[in-house]
Amino acid sequence: MLEFDGSFQEPFDLLGIDDPECPKSDIRAAFRKVARVEHPDVSAFDDAEERFRRISLAYELLIDDGGRAMLLEAIEKKADDLEELEVKKNAVDEVNENWDETWVEDEFTAVSRTVFLIFMAGGIGSVIWWFGFDHE
Repeated sequence: MLEFDGSFQEPFDLLGIDDPECPKSDIRAAFRKVARVEHPDVSAFDDAEERFRRISLAYELLIDDGGRAMLLEAIEKKADDLEELEVKKNAVDEVNENWDETWVEDEFTAVSRTVFLIFMAGGIGSVIWWFGFDHE
């Protein structure tokens, strides 16, 4: 991932992938297509080995669900580097942080939940007893 630090769109561009949400089969097909042209054995470029190494890294990163998710998050947050990705927040992060402050369980809520669970367990137990046994 550090290889593409700051240019999170580059792995998609190296493989010629337009849709970042494409299935893995499309990523494999794109890699095969690019590898046929860029492989050092067939490429005429002087830096063919370096180019193919970067293409291989891009493929490994995109085929991994976690790596692709990190790239998509960096693109969504418009992060300039990985450190900024850790610090920069999106709307979902802010809502998740505010959730802990919003949802505070007081004594009344805890007692109400306990009473509800006792009545629920008793009701379910009664239904099981009623339908589960013969009452002649």
